[in-house]
Formats: sequence, structure tokens, C-alpha cells
Amino acid sequence: MLVGLIRGAVLRPPWAGSVTFAVFTPLFALMALPGARGPAALPMLAALVLLPRLVGGIVFGALGDRYGATWALRHCLTFGAGTSAATAALAVLPGPLASSAAVHGALLSSAAIAAGGAWPLTAVLCAGGAEPTRRGRAGLAPQLGVLAAVVAGAGIAVGSRLAGVLLGVDAWIAGSHVVVAMGLLRLCRVHCGPVRAPRPSSAAISLRSWRRVLLAAAALSTTFTVFTMATAPVVALGAESAGSPLPVVAAGLVVVLGTLAGAGSLAAVVSDAYSRQHIVLAGTTAATGVALSAVLLQPGPILLTSLLAVPAALPFGCGAALLPTLFPAGHRTVCVAMASALGAAGGAATYAWATVGTDPAAAPEPAPAVLAAVGCLSALCIRAVIRDTRRA
Repeated sequence: MLVGLIRGAVLRPPWAGSVTFAVFTPLFALMALPGARGPAALPMLAALVLLPRLVGGIVFGALGDRYGATWALRHCLTFGAGTSAATAALAVLPGPLASSAAVHGALLSSAAIAAGGAWPLTAVLCAGGAEPTRRGRAGLAPQLGVLAAVVAGAGIAVGSRLAGVLLGVDAWIAGSHVVVAMGLLRLCRVHCGPVRAPRPSSAAISLRSWRRVLLAAAALSTTFTVFTMATAPVVALGAESAGSPLPVVAAGLVVVLGTLAGAGSLAAVVSDAYSRQHIVLAGTTAATGVALSAVLLQPGPILLTSLLAVPAALPFGCGAALLPTLFPAGHRTVCVAMASALGAAGGAATYAWATVGTDPAAAPEPAPAVLAAVGCLSALCIRAVIRDTRRA
């Protein structure tokens, strides 16, 4: 695994990438398994994934602020393990899992709740437990875990097709999710420590924090748009007719995720010496320039996503280290959760807007003009964040 290869190098805490990898893998797997509807049903995807992710971030983020991030993460991992165990159990019961849209939707929403809570908790733990000169590298761990989870989720979905002849789809789903559930429980037991008596401490979210939540979400929406463009073909694997053949999807996914991992790692290292906010500004401005150039050149969807991945990797690499520094400790985790979830919703909405009028059965081609407009908005919002932090 990508995270497993680098976890002992420069990432602190090294288990943070393993947490996001284990929590996000069942989410991406359920999105791509047979029975999913692909990017053509983004409104349904928003109801089943984006809204539950926001709810999970608010619930577990509030618990983290009130009782401690480690205590909340333990319960979040337990919830995720229960979701994976339920997926495995339902897969072997009479009747295939994919045949029930209600069951599939409930499991998908439960996995989104766990993912929505795990990412901000690990981001806050990384940013809070690292030295200021290594905070960027520490915040990279949960980001790389998400990228590895995309690959693993796609592998589970593809494996469910290839293993159908020998094992059966349901047996493959059950076995893979049993492994995920066991991994989550092990992470919960080894890295989250014993449950201690919580000491509640609450603080009302200030108007400045609400403003920064909205500005940070809009500033990161361009990066989330590129991430949505990269993962949309993976989600389409679960549709009855995928827009692109599997080798094309795999090649595009490797290029984009490799770019996000490589350039994002470099940005995280550089951010330990320079301003993370200005690195995010440079990335969003460059992404806007690439989108404007694409208006004239009209590249294909895979090439456009690959080109946008380079500047989008700058905010991607700095995001987990940047967001916790924008909010006070009393409500830091819940604000990070809301900013991340709203940014993901903005990225999905931008992708839906950019692909309006395209054929759902074919590979969607996002309109570069829409991407450029959202990139301009992101650049303006991160500039507003920079001005607001200077006044603080």
C-alpha cells in the first residue's frame, strides 16, 4: 500500500494515513460496486454521500472538541468497523447486496458518516501533535491515505467482477469488508488508546470562524473539483455502462493520483518553510490559468484532469495542515469538518455544473469555462482568508 510504504519515513503520526485509508476504502468501494449509478446520478450521490459526510463531520467533530480528538476518533473507527461488518454480513445473506437500493444507500451513507468524522479528527491530531516546522509533512499523511483508498476501493469494485467466476460477487464483497472491519478495529485498539473519562469543554462558534469556514470551503472547492473529476470514472465502474473502458480509467487514475501524491508531497514539505496560504493561492491561480487555456485548446477530459492535477496538488498537499490553524481550539475540529465537507460539496456541484448537457453514458467532458470561473472564486476566497488572518 502507498501509505504503508511511506508511513515510517517523514509522516507524523504515521498511523494517520492508515486511518483515512481504512475509513475511506469502504466508501469508495461502495460507490463503485455494482448497483451504484455513476456520475449521472450526482443529486442522489449528494444525498447519500455528501450530506452524511457533513453530518458525520459535525457529530464526531463536536465530540472531538468536547471530549478530545483521540476519544472521538476511537468511536468513529468503531462506527466504521460496524458499517464494514454490516456490509460483509448482508453480502452473504440470501439475495445479492446490489439488488437492494435501500440497503446499498444506507451502507453508503454510513460509510460517508465515518469518513466525514475520521478525516478532520486525524487532520487536527496531525496538526496539533506536530512541530510547526514539520506540520505540513505531518498533515500529508491523511491526504495520502485518501488517495490510497481510491485505488483500493476501485480494486475491490474491479475484483468483484473478476472474482465473480471463482468466488462470487457477494463472497468477494464480504471478504474484503471483513478485512477492512478488522483493520479498523486494530487501529482503534492500537492507536487510540484506552477510553478515558471525558472532560467536556464547549465554546460557541464565532462569526469569524463561520466566515473562515465558508471562505476555506470555497478556496478548496477547485481542488475538490479536480478530485471529483479524477474519481468520477471510478464511481462509474458501478454503473451498468461505464463511460470509459477499464484500461483508460486505470491509466487516467494512476496519472492524476500520482500527480496529486507527488506534487502534493512537495508542496507539503515546502509549506513548512513558506506560507501555506500563499501556496494554496498559487495553486488555485495556476488552476484557473490552466482552465482558461483549456477553453482555447479543448483537451480531452483525461488530459484536462491531468493538467489540472498539477496546480490542484498544491492546496491538496497543504489542506490538512492549513485548516486546523484557521480556527481556535474550542471548536477547531467541527470547523475543519464543515470546511472540508462543504468544499467537497462545492467540488461535486462544480463538476455537475461543468458536465451539464453531456451524455451520461459517455465519458463526461467538463466545460473549462466553468472550471475557470470556480478557480477565480477560489483564488478570491483564499485571498480573503489571508487578509482575515493578518487582521487577527
